Amino acid sequence: MYEFASGGGTFFVLRHVGGARYEETGRGRYPIALAAYIALVEQHHADHRGRGERPEPDTYLAREGRRG
Repeated sequence: MYEFASGGGTFFVLRHVGGARYEETGRGRYPIALAAYIALVEQHHADHRGRGERPEPDTYLAREGRRG
């Protein structure tokens, strides 16, 4: 659902909106953008768990739903 990307020393949080389209949902220096990414993914996972679904694992989270 979300991607963490960089370009020219700036980091971005991108959200897939369909097809090959993405929407920027966060931007900044590494620690700021990464914190935004983690918060978004944690909320996304909480939404899935609230519906009784198992969210996909994420490489930036050490364990499912927990920051490393």
